[in-house]
Amino acid sequence: MAIQYPSALYYPILISRESYPVPADQESATNIGFVDKICAVLKSPLLEKFSEELQRLTDRNHVVKEWAENLAVKEKCSLCFLFK
Repeated sequence: MAIQYPSALYYPILISRESYPVPADQESATNIGFVDKICAVLKSPLLEKFSEELQRLTDRNHVVKEWAENLAVKEKCSLCFLFK
């Protein structure tokens, strides 16, 4: 399924992989190894960039704060207090 439909599996695997536990036993280590193999099949620079941009859309406040902080550093002004 990962080979035939990589785009359909990429984002769900990416999101759920963050919550996987650290392997405590052999069965968990085997499962993590299986997930790692799936992720290797799904690896795509284009999908990685797309996921990053989706994340930026969900974290709009952080993006605006970073932009203001960068502007403040470049312009040597104190706009950062507006976003704290």
